[in-house]
Amino acid sequence: MALKLKSLFYINIAPNQDATIYSRLISKNGIMLGGEYSYLLKNLQGTYLHRDRKTKTKRWSFKTSHSYQPNKKFKLWSLYQNISDTRYLKDLFNTLDLTLDEFLPSYIKVHYIDTNVTKKSLLRVTYNPDTDKAISFSHLL
Repeated sequence: MALKLKSLFYINIAPNQDATIYSRLISKNGIMLGGEYSYLLKNLQGTYLHRDRKTKTKRWSFKTSHSYQPNKKFKLWSLYQNISDTRYLKDLFNTLDLTLDEFLPSYIKVHYIDTNVTKKSLLRVTYNPDTDKAISFSHLL
């Protein structure tokens, strides 16, 4: 049985900004450092394990998301996620829904609505960081 202990430190930076920094002791792997920074509709998250006792390697995760809407017709969403190795989620988080890389999508979506023509246009590019290639491209009218 593995012992897992997490200690959190919350910082309220401003009414629209906050940060959480934590250390997490995983008896089989070592001490992991992590953090999250949020401001308005943007978010940054990451974890870092300097030397995993099991794999003898550095392990990490990173996630950022962003939403931008300058007017009623145009909206942009982005999400980027990456992990140090294919077993990261299974070894360190052991959750049923997040044990495969395919559950870590990265994408950019652009949404444009032209109310005069009553049509929607959506562009979505999904990126796979392992191959450095767009793995999905779609355009809807």
